[in-house]
Amino acid sequence: MAALSVIVYTFRDVLDDTGVCQMVNDRNFNTTGLHVPEVIQKNTDIECHWYLHDRIQGTQVMLVSSPSKNYNALVFAGTDNMRSALTDADIMTVPFGDGESTVLPPDLAIRVHAGFNHGVFLQNIFAQVLDHFHALQSKYPSHRLFTTGHSLGAAESILAAVALTMKQKEHKSRYRWWPWKRKKTVQPITNINFGCPRIGNENWRAFVDDDSSVANLAIWRLVLGWDLVPRLPELFKHVGHTIELLKNSLADESGSNATAVAYYQHYGDESLGLAGVPFGWSAKPYIWVPGALWSHHVTKYWSVLNNWANSTMEHRAAWVSEFEKVDSSHNNSDDGRPRNVDDDFWVNPPDDDFQHRGDLLDSRLEQMISDEPYRAVA
Repeated sequence: MAALSVIVYTFRDVLDDTGVCQMVNDRNFNTTGLHVPEVIQKNTDIECHWYLHDRIQGTQVMLVSSPSKNYNALVFAGTDNMRSALTDADIMTVPFGDGESTVLPPDLAIRVHAGFNHGVFLQNIFAQVLDHFHALQSKYPSHRLFTTGHSLGAAESILAAVALTMKQKEHKSRYRWWPWKRKKTVQPITNINFGCPRIGNENWRAFVDDDSSVANLAIWRLVLGWDLVPRLPELFKHVGHTIELLKNSLADESGSNATAVAYYQHYGDESLGLAGVPFGWSAKPYIWVPGALWSHHVTKYWSVLNNWANSTMEHRAAWVSEFEKVDSSHNNSDDGRPRNVDDDFWVNPPDDDFQHRGDLLDSRLEQMISDEPYRAVA
């Protein structure tokens, strides 16, 4: 999925949208924009079926399938200038959905970031997504269903996944007395995203994580340990499970020091004995802003996962197999820190990582850093 996020971002400057799918199917990834690593070009077995770039909303989305890996995927691209979506002027909320009968939440108090919501539901974008998604689902009925994206695209991929799941549930309910018209089951949708910002309010979190209408949706948010964007905007909430990669962000990302830790629904559930992210998680990247910016780059996510997949058997075996548990034996008396805060959380950031890789940053990211370092993201 990380490779797909790199690929869709490549076509952000292409003016002829009608030719993008052909370029993907021809493996002509380097026409413009971000360079796609050669290993992705050689090993990504996908077919593009539909591509849309709505320049008014800034939404860039691609629908692909992989016959060899048995999946369909809806892929949303990130943005060159994520900071504009996270500034105070743009942090206003709206009820989730399109405000019409196509996608309506059960409660208008379920509110999300207006910019993210508009990127999915304005300009008739979701109606087009729905038509093409269902058409491809009919063509490959046995394929697994995914949505994915990075950064802004990660947020949009979650909103689209929730809406698609609701539409499937609605379809089954509508035709409950006409079984020949309805699908036998509501097919599960899995969202895997990278560097996703917070999306909505507490009602949004409760709806996505607990409501039966989206019970067939699984959301997995992958976060590099020092990435700043998943900690923004403040006061908003995350949905789904968090997998934190390189918890201490050590430069040797492919070696035995790399870690992956899973937190149940991000905030945990003590009644289940499952831990949430540790104390200080949201403030951590501010300690090391330049590296926190580089940690957000889409190619950084791909390279970390690619290195992990191609590392030693022992290291691959260290991938997440269960959620972090609540450590009931840890209390505030031993070191003054809250429960579930590990000592290694407080290690110094790897300040050599950004310096060694600084020459890899493209001009856009460098400009963002010089303009407004506390908000600049890729």
